Amino acid sequence: MKLISVLSLSMFLLGGCGIFISSNHLIGYFFGVEVMFLSVLLNLVVVSVLMNELTGHYMAIIVLTMSAVDIVVGLTLVVLYFRYRGNLSLDLFCLLKG
Repeated sequence: MKLISVLSLSMFLLGGCGIFISSNHLIGYFFGVEVMFLSVLLNLVVVSVLMNELTGHYMAIIVLTMSAVDIVVGLTLVVLYFRYRGNLSLDLFCLLKG
């Protein structure tokens, strides 16, 4: 279990580094956030196994489903933004204020 916790921590740090490295590219930013989110869910499942509870597993499945829906909506907005502007630079996102 300690190995999986170390894996979860390394995934979280890798996602954080991905966010900082791709600070101007939107797809890289989304991938970094998603990797960090999945590492937190992995840690939730590990703690659930250690406590011999199934509640953590159920919660992880529900949260993972909500995350998938969130990514679908986010990527739809990214595709629409790309069609409108022609690039995915985060520098121009301040122009989207309504």
